[in-house]
Amino acid sequence: MPDAHVKLFGRIVRTAAEKNEQIDTILAGVLPPEWPLARLDPVLRALLRAGGAEFTMRDGPPARVVINEYLDVAHGFFTGEEPRMANGLLDALARELRPKEFVGKDLPRKSSVAGQPPAMQHLNAPDAAGRVLAHRAAFRAACR
Repeated sequence: MPDAHVKLFGRIVRTAAEKNEQIDTILAGVLPPEWPLARLDPVLRALLRAGGAEFTMRDGPPARVVINEYLDVAHGFFTGEEPRMANGLLDALARELRPKEFVGKDLPRKSSVAGQPPAMQHLNAPDAAGRVLAHRAAFRAACR
């Protein structure tokens, strides 16, 4: 992994640890009562906490990009309904932690990249694929 990705992962882990209580409180509030946080698969729980940590980083990529990156990670670990659940929970976290990014979200938006919404243009950056691979590798290593 390039050094930049190791630094990013370290920052995500530190932020997740520092903001664990805040992130878990939001998650507990959006989970159904019959699904307490402790019932979630540990990898899914770690993925959600890491995504929540990225949402608290104001200098990071747009919330929708973070959601898509963590969905790629979820698909790397799960084949069942977990990626759908992760999508819904990450969306709820993003709306809570970055509400300004969702104002008027149902309105049509223009894009400078043909057919691609502005929030997705970030994925065209040269390091976008590397970022996703770094997330996957780091999660696999952390879950061993």
